Amino acid sequence: MTEGRLSQVDHDQVHDLDGERRDREHPDSRRQRAELTSPPTTRTRAWNTSQSWLMRIRSPSWPPTRCSSRSVRVAGGAGPRTADPVRRIVNRAARHSGQTVTTVSTSTTVGFWIRHESARIAATVRLALRGRVRPPGLGYRGAVKREAWSSYDSAPPPPEAPHRVRLAVNVHHWEHIAFLHWPFRPADIAHLVPDVTTLLTFDEMAWVTITPFFIRVRPPGVPVVPPRWAFPETNLRTYVAGRDGRQGLWFLHMEVSAAWFVATLRPLGLPYFRRDMSVDAAGDQVVYRSQPSSASPYGGHHIVVVPGPALSPPEGSPWERFVTARWGAFHCVGRRLLYTPVEHEPWHLQAATVPACSVDALFRRAGLPTPAGPPVAHFSRGVRVRVGVPKPIG
Repeated sequence: MTEGRLSQVDHDQVHDLDGERRDREHPDSRRQRAELTSPPTTRTRAWNTSQSWLMRIRSPSWPPTRCSSRSVRVAGGAGPRTADPVRRIVNRAARHSGQTVTTVSTSTTVGFWIRHESARIAATVRLALRGRVRPPGLGYRGAVKREAWSSYDSAPPPPEAPHRVRLAVNVHHWEHIAFLHWPFRPADIAHLVPDVTTLLTFDEMAWVTITPFFIRVRPPGVPVVPPRWAFPETNLRTYVAGRDGRQGLWFLHMEVSAAWFVATLRPLGLPYFRRDMSVDAAGDQVVYRSQPSSASPYGGHHIVVVPGPALSPPEGSPWERFVTARWGAFHCVGRRLLYTPVEHEPWHLQAATVPACSVDALFRRAGLPTPAGPPVAHFSRGVRVRVGVPKPIG
């Protein structure tokens, strides 16, 4: 009997030594075993009701009364990854601060989360401004490719806006705007537009348009344009319709020289990139330049447009209305399709010639083949535009 009791004691001591060794290897394992063996009424400090407002965002059942081995990840790396994002944030905050989950405070957790998210967003914005990343799910071609496509010839839009923009996000002044149009086979473009839209064609041809211009932006109610809110812009676009029949633009590539404009509109699914750009209107021609910057060594163009006589009627023929009179644009945020309406007076178009047109980098950047032949060109002195609030479609 004595020998059996001594053997049991020795076994317990060896078991305790093994447990201490495991505790040294994984600092949180003692806490984990304590939570697993504690009665259901025990609540650790980290999950106290007075400190668990962050947890209640996730579920009204927070704070939990106990943890399971399936949902806890040991700081040393052992154990499965928790499926709960709130618990995962707390675990990461504990490891970052050198504390355990039972002692890390809510303020430490929230501070860690804010710093982590701020650093992640700042890194994404820096890469976006350099043109080296296209975040997934923001309406770029990586998020909208599809196997099947459809297109149809559509009636030209009206020369005047079919709607009123009563609540304007801001007011634009588009000046010295040129329209350079190329025909493409629908199959060459359809994979670049989202599957919730239909590619529009005219005489069974899809059209891609480059629109370089100078833009002045001002908030509604502000009589003057703030500093740094006037800059060149160039768009590469095609024409689509939503499932409800509403027609609009789909932007394939966009360039501006204002970094704040890129950072503001890229999260809305508009493929903006920053470039070193200029618009020079001197004499009888307008020169549009875009050069790759040190932070974004892609794209660029050089376009010279010579405006000619005015068209009659000023808005042009049905085809010219098809490629110019567009009263809104589609863009995707994640998988959600949005439509942003615009309102301005009818275009007063002029015929134009293009003595110089170096735009191959724009088409390559958008995933399009190099266009064949010179463009059909138009020019306008400009319009004042009211930009409406983006609205979800479907």
